[in-house]
Amino acid sequence: MPDETLLDPYALRPHIRRWAHHPGFARGTVGPRELPDHEFVLITSHGGWYEDDAGRRGLVPGDLYLLRPKRRHTFQWGPYGTWHCFIHFDFDAEQRQPVGDVRLAGARPFPNPLHLGLGTPAGKFMLDIARAVKPGSPWCRLRWRGAFLNLMALLCDGPLRPAGSRDGADPEALGPSVNEWRVRRALDVLEKRLGDPQLAAGDLASAAGLSEPHFRRLCREVTGRGPLDVIRRRRLTLARRLLLDPQQPIAAVSRACGFDDPRYFARLFRQEEGLSPQEYRAAILAGR
Repeated sequence: MPDETLLDPYALRPHIRRWAHHPGFARGTVGPRELPDHEFVLITSHGGWYEDDAGRRGLVPGDLYLLRPKRRHTFQWGPYGTWHCFIHFDFDAEQRQPVGDVRLAGARPFPNPLHLGLGTPAGKFMLDIARAVKPGSPWCRLRWRGAFLNLMALLCDGPLRPAGSRDGADPEALGPSVNEWRVRRALDVLEKRLGDPQLAAGDLASAAGLSEPHFRRLCREVTGRGPLDVIRRRRLTLARRLLLDPQQPIAAVSRACGFDDPRYFARLFRQEEGLSPQEYRAAILAGR
């Protein structure tokens, strides 16, 4: 290919721009857009669609996309919001190059998208990078670069499984396995009972038709998190949405999200956002 650049993997000096792990806004759309850099996007929960010049395909948890610069594409999130990790980067920190297709010398071809699997070593690396490494430390970029190079080594070494074609499919019906379908059915129940303070991991296991230990294992395999962590994060996602209404008292938001104790809710919220619910609302309404 005339626009393909061959890189020496031993000479990679990646430049990291942005990274995060968060839910997409329910039924929201990103794009059409063209990136100035490269981006990894890993779908971690629920579904949606991805569209580019090659057509439209469904998003499934575990699918990893390598988005290249100057390629027009669109993401459309599913009805419950699509949890995903993203990492914006350049392969070379000094030249900010290359812009076109990239191939690492000696590496296996990179199917795009590929089904990574959240429980694989590469999937865990991607999740760890997007969640744990925060800016601010003088060693932050060094730690991130080491983790990123490890991720690239795993991806290049394979074996890699291309994501199956699901063009035009309903994202709520998508699923590469029965296990993933069972977990997703349980997550649908979770969405309907977020305000129930009695909701527990056993309820989700029952919805999935599994024993609780079996469901815990599958939930971690499919989503990268345990059931209680998933419940807590979904409730905090709902809380962020409800806090946008300045007429809603904080205690009412707490109850609507399944927290009987507003002080416990405020403590969890601060752990997640670094701000109290009141501070978060004030920052959002002030445009900060």
